[in-house]
Amino acid sequence: MVDFPLKSFDKMFGTTSDDDTIEIPLSDIVPFRDHPFKIIDDDDMNELAESVKLNGVINPAIVRESSDGKYELISGHRRKRACEIAGLKTLRCRLVDLTDDEATVYMVDSNLQRTTILPSEKAFSYKMRLEAIKRIKESGQGKSSAILANEVGESREQIRRYIRLTALIEPLRDYVDGGTLKLRAAVILSYLNHDQQELLYDYISYEEIFPTEKQSEELRGLAGINNLNRETIVAVLKNKPPKNEQIKISFETAKQYFPRNYTAEQIRDEILQYLKRRAKVSGINTESEPK
Repeated sequence: MVDFPLKSFDKMFGTTSDDDTIEIPLSDIVPFRDHPFKIIDDDDMNELAESVKLNGVINPAIVRESSDGKYELISGHRRKRACEIAGLKTLRCRLVDLTDDEATVYMVDSNLQRTTILPSEKAFSYKMRLEAIKRIKESGQGKSSAILANEVGESREQIRRYIRLTALIEPLRDYVDGGTLKLRAAVILSYLNHDQQELLYDYISYEEIFPTEKQSEELRGLAGINNLNRETIVAVLKNKPPKNEQIKISFETAKQYFPRNYTAEQIRDEILQYLKRRAKVSGINTESEPK
């Protein structure tokens, strides 16, 4: 079994030498199942590909045999992609024997060493690793989350927030990764069901208005009473009441019922006085006059 905390590959399997590695055709290597980390063809990837082309793969990738006769990649997804870009046909690898849970723990740990990790990557990797720890350690949720918190250097509450992002639809997670939708607001929105999230995404993607934490709480409350629709979303995000809560009468419409010399302010006062008298007759208690 894997010791906790998992510090390095050397701690698990000893040091690596050329005698321990094999060249495996890229076509025979498959990505780790549900690999949560994005492989992006950016400037860093191009630099890595150029380095691989000139110097080869310095640190071997880690693979294990899969049931279909191929090799499942545990660590080295970026190196594999770099080899593809560089036009290489094989990848230098080290073959190991790990259980599913041990492989998950190592896959997550090796990728968490990256300089930049997106919130969505943390979300799925923390979830996968926490589930693996629970099975390996045969412990309860509290103890397992404490182990994970200690190893990744985040609080248990922060880990919980990241894992909640897995309940968001992908387009909303992309906004979190891009920084336009803040983590705490996104966590609240993750409690909306799929259709409600789709409805919200349709609006904010068109208007490019992103809910704050407070607005997200309002949206969640509306969803809880089945009153989340485009109109109420607009009301919350643009800070104005929905149309069905407004009564609008134009000056041109109202003035025909009053003397010609009445101003708009006089007409308004008359209407309010009428409503006040009507409320009194109806037994309605008005605490304050509308403004």
